Amino acid sequence: MLDTINQKYKAEVWDIMQFLFSKFNDHQIHCVIRLDEKLNENRLRCAVDLLIDAFPLIRSRFVEDEGTPCWKDAGFAAKDIVFLRETNHPEEELQKVIVSKTDTVRGPQMLLYIVRTKSADSLCVIINHMLCDGAGFKELLYLMSL
Repeated sequence: MLDTINQKYKAEVWDIMQFLFSKFNDHQIHCVIRLDEKLNENRLRCAVDLLIDAFPLIRSRFVEDEGTPCWKDAGFAAKDIVFLRETNHPEEELQKVIVSKTDTVRGPQMLLYIVRTKSADSLCVIINHMLCDGAGFKELLYLMSL
């Protein structure tokens, strides 16, 4: 991971508006990817670390009390983003984690839950909509899968 803790990134007007409206609506993008086999957790964590080095807002937190609102790199890594949930009841577990939300102020801005059964996994991905729209989210998933 790059040493960028406390690096600041400009918050766009749309970020500020999304933040204000977050009190009234869910500003997260939620996704479930069902797989026929088990994910390699170590590779996924490596991919997430590479992704957040390329797109550091994922490991940042939104700061509005330092004059001009900004994103501040908080140094989060895959260990703070990727979680494994082993279960015999995958649908129930997916229903629990799919409604999860990132913490805009404390970060990180993306969460991944591996919901594992004996034979296969599902990957639940949640990302703060302030970071990307649907098309950008698809690009992030693509980058992470390379």
